[in-house]
Amino acid sequence: MPNLATENVREKFDRFDWSWDDPRLKDWQASTTGIPLIDAGMRELWATRYMHNRVRMVVGSFLTKNLGIHWRLGEEWFWDTLVDADAASNPFNWQWVAGCGDDAAPFFRIFNPETQAQRFDPKGEYVRR
Repeated sequence: MPNLATENVREKFDRFDWSWDDPRLKDWQASTTGIPLIDAGMRELWATRYMHNRVRMVVGSFLTKNLGIHWRLGEEWFWDTLVDADAASNPFNWQWVAGCGDDAAPFFRIFNPETQAQRFDPKGEYVRR
């Protein structure tokens, strides 16, 4: 798909009411959401230009599904900050987590940041680091 970074693979999401101007986007980018795993992941991204894949899914799910912010804004932020950003995998992964891409997780599948932290960071080591 030549326009993977700008067009939903699943066209029914073209009518989805994504937010393009939500002020909470700045909180997400600045690691100030108040949700420890989300903020830790975004701090990791800013400090190292990398983020663990599990956390990428959680912060992407939070942005698109909890906040309802368009996946393209997250994709663009990752494109500008990730050292390993890739023209195909970055938008493909964002569309997957948002539920609008090929082999997409259903839109109603949400990565709960608290549950994910309990399961994958039970001692809070990642969040503290």
